Amino acid sequence: MNTQRNGTRDLFQFYPTPPDLARRVWSKLNNKHPDRVLEPSAGKGHLLKGMHERRHSFGTQPYAHVECCEIDVRHHSELRELGVKIVGHDFLAMQSGACYSAIVGNPPFHNGEKHVLKAWDLLWDGEVVMIINAETVRKPLSAERKRLVKLIADFGDVEFVEGAFEVDDAERRTPVDVAIVHLVKKAEVGSFVTMDLLRGLQRDTVSNEELGHGYAEPRQVALPANEIENRVLIFNAAVISARAAIFAEAQASAYAGMLGESIGPRSPGQSDRVVAPRVELIREALGKAYGDLKGRAWASVVRSADVTSRLSSQAQKRVESEFKLIAELEFTVENIYSFLIGICEQQGKIQIDMLCDTFDRITRYHSDNVAYYRGWRSNDKHYRSIGRRIRYTRFIIPGFPADTWNSSAPWEMQSLLADFDKGFALLAGDTAPALSLVSACNSCWTELKHGARVESSYFDIRYYPGMGTIHFFPRDKKLIDRLNRVVGRHRGWLPAENLKLESAGFWDQYEKAEKLDKEIRKAVAKSGVRSYDDPFRSIDNESWDGHEQACERIDQAMKEVHEANGIHVEFRLASEQSKGACAVTQHQLPLLAAA
Repeated sequence: MNTQRNGTRDLFQFYPTPPDLARRVWSKLNNKHPDRVLEPSAGKGHLLKGMHERRHSFGTQPYAHVECCEIDVRHHSELRELGVKIVGHDFLAMQSGACYSAIVGNPPFHNGEKHVLKAWDLLWDGEVVMIINAETVRKPLSAERKRLVKLIADFGDVEFVEGAFEVDDAERRTPVDVAIVHLVKKAEVGSFVTMDLLRGLQRDTVSNEELGHGYAEPRQVALPANEIENRVLIFNAAVISARAAIFAEAQASAYAGMLGESIGPRSPGQSDRVVAPRVELIREALGKAYGDLKGRAWASVVRSADVTSRLSSQAQKRVESEFKLIAELEFTVENIYSFLIGICEQQGKIQIDMLCDTFDRITRYHSDNVAYYRGWRSNDKHYRSIGRRIRYTRFIIPGFPADTWNSSAPWEMQSLLADFDKGFALLAGDTAPALSLVSACNSCWTELKHGARVESSYFDIRYYPGMGTIHFFPRDKKLIDRLNRVVGRHRGWLPAENLKLESAGFWDQYEKAEKLDKEIRKAVAKSGVRSYDDPFRSIDNESWDGHEQACERIDQAMKEVHEANGIHVEFRLASEQSKGACAVTQHQLPLLAAA
């Protein structure tokens, strides 16, 4: 796609490959169905679409076997929509490419020869097809250009195309003539050996010890102080070792095959002859080994950066799902820093999502855990939102039955307690609770099963094995209040801290929500609510047809109860301020930053 940097102003130049030129490029391949393709400068995928038009595709995912590099991150989303895997930014910084059977691209005109030579050096067995400036081949004035011309003469061919970027369907025109360079590289799996017939035959006395002579346990690499550079060096060393091991095994198989079969009894039709592996199998093994090492390397970054150790299980799943995309990138210092910067930039959102998970886990399955209040503004459909608050006194989480003979808490129960430990430690500004729910549960499991009330840093808990319910008694009302306010602001039920309402009536009804809850539920019941039509069961489901009516019925009941108790709620702002400020930011949540 010919994306390049301007050396002084660091600008990108983008020349999409015209459709006809793209088709001509793909037609150059001898292997019409390459099993794994790399596009080094993918842009928005214009060159790849030429491959699709010639039906170099498999099944319903035409680009499933294509990987690419693209230095302009603004194009990454469009490439992923095509189904292309992005494995790096700068192709010239790649360290491994032996797993590819074809490298096809339209690199920047100013250094096209560097891209072709890099592709040739990366490949082990396969084809290179690239669009470059015709002058690169016609005027080989540098050592790199001379090497390229020699490679073309020895291993390929070149086709010159005039006016390729001046056609009607070129998105961006340029008068540069181009050359389509095609190179074919064949692997040498093994070579034949010659040997003289031996005289004075004697028994082979080579022992295992002699065969293993010279091997020692790998020593730790001498590494610089920078942790990220250390990991990249270790990864590159692992890739080189894995590549050498696969090549050595392939050659050993080739030589063993030349020796033929061993002597010994075997079933009819059975053979122990070793067959040298095909190039495709070796390439597949290289790709698998490289992918495994890269996955391990990226996982080590996540663990060492302590990204997920303090996240709830749902928050970890969200990070891991995004991590899969990051792990497809090349493991370089630049990419690691970019990943860590992205994690830092997303930290506030990750924490908010985690606290919302904790809030939903408490409020979703037991209606008695919740008290309701009138939201501070109407939603997009112009009816007032209904806010929810977790009760200060006690809440109940069902779904954890256990037999009396169980020697430890169910795994699901321990997972929930671990999530609560992390969520409320975040609210408290602690790295971890001094006495976690998990450790309290495990150390007092026998007592818990028999109805004892057990203490932890943030809660006392009581467990009923037969019913499978856990009763939580908050030890610090402030933590529950923080959670209620964080989630309330994030979901638009409460105004942001910098927004001041005209009267105190709104906050009066918020503070008394738990006290007035029974009256509000009675007022709702008077409106003729049936068991299957309970509005409190439907307000969390905004896609339900009756959601709007449920909110209106609850809001009307709340209004009546508030007026009966002398509470007059005003929703007007004290000053003209943007409604957009209702969103929670990390600056409005110092407790998250402190955590």
